[in-house]
Amino acid sequence: MAKDKLELQVNIPTKIKLLQADPATGINSYGEWFLYNVECGELEYSYFAPEKVVQILKANNVGKDDQVVITKKLVKVGKKNVTDYEVNVLENNTPVQTNNFTNGRTNVASNGNSNGHSMVATNGVHQNAVDTAPAISRDYKMMLQCMTDAMMIRDELGHDVDVNKLGITLFLRKVKP
Repeated sequence: MAKDKLELQVNIPTKIKLLQADPATGINSYGEWFLYNVECGELEYSYFAPEKVVQILKANNVGKDDQVVITKKLVKVGKKNVTDYEVNVLENNTPVQTNNFTNGRTNVASNGNSNGHSMVATNGVHQNAVDTAPAISRDYKMMLQCMTDAMMIRDELGHDVDVNKLGITLFLRKVKP
């Protein structure tokens, strides 16, 4: 039985867990492809990662059983909309060496002290890797999930919903008994 293909929605963060360290690769008429087996919401999917995402995962030493949040974004470059990806590493069980992070255009290094820390790597307009937090607390993960849920609810109900109020309300319901 074939696994479903994971399709990322624009501007909706998707939390995935990698089920393998390195992607399966190949070449077809569209070019080179990278296939990961991932877990998303307790289900297994096949995820065809763009080359930019693969480069960010490798640069941050993301491997099997590590969790990341990937957000597909549309970035305006001149008159064109270009697809871009933001990758947040939530759990990284392997040592990370991020010195001289490169994504094709610039070479910006983080401090290299990233093992187990949140790394936000963007490959869009700013072309850099940023170490965003010294450690991830339980509240951070819970708040991130609540805000993600709030954005999904906003998309289902319409754009009149205040995402910040909804996200904080969801967070308070989870932390208060």
